[in-house]
Amino acid sequence: MMNLSLCRKLILRFMMSGILIGLCYSRTQAQEMTHNDSLAIVREILAVQVDHAKAWNTGNVDAFLEYYWQNDSVRFVSGGTVLYGISALRERYKKNYPDKAAMGVLNFTELSIMVMSKKSAVVHGRYNLVRDSSNRTGLFTLLMKKIRGKWFIVHDHTSTA
Repeated sequence: MMNLSLCRKLILRFMMSGILIGLCYSRTQAQEMTHNDSLAIVREILAVQVDHAKAWNTGNVDAFLEYYWQNDSVRFVSGGTVLYGISALRERYKKNYPDKAAMGVLNFTELSIMVMSKKSAVVHGRYNLVRDSSNRTGLFTLLMKKIRGKWFIVHDHTSTA
């Protein structure tokens, strides 16, 4: 029978080797990405952000939400609330923005894109929403992933300034 202390040590070593293998794999992937790869990804994500704002400005919530991962794991954080799933997100947006007048005109400024890998990036920026009734501005952080060849928002943390 194996000593409990020895068993714990073996488990710890096994876990640490898995972590080290993961770190080595991540480092290898990062090294494979060139400066041109990063620039291409930044251009792709900028184009997605422009199209995302255009979709909002048509007054169509469903078109806007096409840029989010259509999955139960997509996460939206705002105003002290965390929502999971595209259905919950759709319900929130349709409740808060029932028509084009409520949606107003959206633009993004101060965009900063950190490319993490060929399939993931973090986007920071400011949103500006101009409406007849009131204007809003705030900051956002998006985690974007490339899934089946397209960039999607998988996590959105938005705050109002």
